[in-house]
Amino acid sequence: MTVEQFFARLKKKHHWTDQGKTTAVLADLRRKEINTVEVLKELWDDVKSELPLSEGMKKIMEEEIRAII
Repeated sequence: MTVEQFFARLKKKHHWTDQGKTTAVLADLRRKEINTVEVLKELWDDVKSELPLSEGMKKIMEEEIRAII
């Protein structure tokens, strides 16, 4: 699953908007060449502190990453 698909699912499930944080995170992940959820999971501990997300959003992402793979 691509990170775009992952975020689309999270946005729908948790009613996140396209503006601001999610757009910035996707751009940041692309710059780091993190394109799939598998790669994001492998690098999560390294990148989560750098992502422009609230702690609540990071927690949701972490739970979802663990549940997927």
